[in-house]
Amino acid sequence: MSREIISSDARQTLTWKNRFTNAIPVVHSFYSSTEDVLGAFAGTPTEAVINSALDGNGSYAWVIQEKAKGNIVGIAGVTIQGSDYGGWGFNPCDGYLPSYPVWYKLTGGGLREMKTPADIGTVTQALLDGSRCNPLFKNGWGTFNGNNPSAIYVNVDAAQFTGPSWILGLYQPSQGSTVAADPAKNTQLLAQAIPALSLPVGAKFTTAFDNQNYNMPAQFADKTRWPRSVPNNVPEWRHSDISKVAYPFIYKLFNQIISMTLYEN
Repeated sequence: MSREIISSDARQTLTWKNRFTNAIPVVHSFYSSTEDVLGAFAGTPTEAVINSALDGNGSYAWVIQEKAKGNIVGIAGVTIQGSDYGGWGFNPCDGYLPSYPVWYKLTGGGLREMKTPADIGTVTQALLDGSRCNPLFKNGWGTFNGNNPSAIYVNVDAAQFTGPSWILGLYQPSQGSTVAADPAKNTQLLAQAIPALSLPVGAKFTTAFDNQNYNMPAQFADKTRWPRSVPNNVPEWRHSDISKVAYPFIYKLFNQIISMTLYEN
C-alpha cells in the first residue's frame, strides 16, 4: 500500500495531538494546579485509588478512565470507567484476512499469549500498514475458540463485538478511512478507544495557549479566607469550585472574565 494512500487515510486523525489548533488564539484556559478530578496520577492506579474515585471522592477520575481504556473498571458488573476495546487492552484475535499481522503466540499448553517486543521483532512498513487492519491493541471485534486456540477463527458476528456495531469497518481497507472521517464515529473512538498521553487543560499550564493560561488558585482565590487548606501559599482549588465556593472568595476570577469579555467585544 503506497505512502500516498496512507497519508490521505482519515484514520491518522484518530489522535489527540493538535486538537486545539483551530482554537488558538481564541481560547483562554482557566485551570487549577491543585485539581483533584483532573489531577495527575503516575503509574497504575491502585485498587484503593480507583475505589476512592468511584465512591464519589472523584480524585484522579480523569486519569483512571484514560488508563482504563481497553479494560474495564466497574462495580457489580457495571462499567464505570474505561472501555472494552482500544486503549491498553491487547488483541488476541485473528485478523480479517490471513495476511494481516498476528499479535499472539501459542504457549506450550496451547493457549494464546501476547507477543513480546522481542517476538514482534523489527517494525517494518508492511507491519505498520497491516496493523491498521489488525492492530496490536484490542480491536473491538472478533473472538477465538478457547477450546482450540491454535485454529484461525474470524468471527464477524456483531453480537460478539466489544466495540460499536460498525467497528469492523474501521479496519477494512475499503471503508476504514470513511469510518474514521465520520465526525460522530471519530469523536466516539477518541472518547472510548484512544487514550490521551498528557493531562487535560483543566489541570495544567498549556503551552499552546501561552499567556492565555490562568492558574485559578494562584491568581484568583482569596488566600487569607480560603475555606480549604493553602499549602505552599496556593489554595486547594478543587474541581468545579467556581460553582461551589462562595463569590466573595473567588470574585477576582469573575472580574477577569468580565474584563476579557469587554475587551474582546
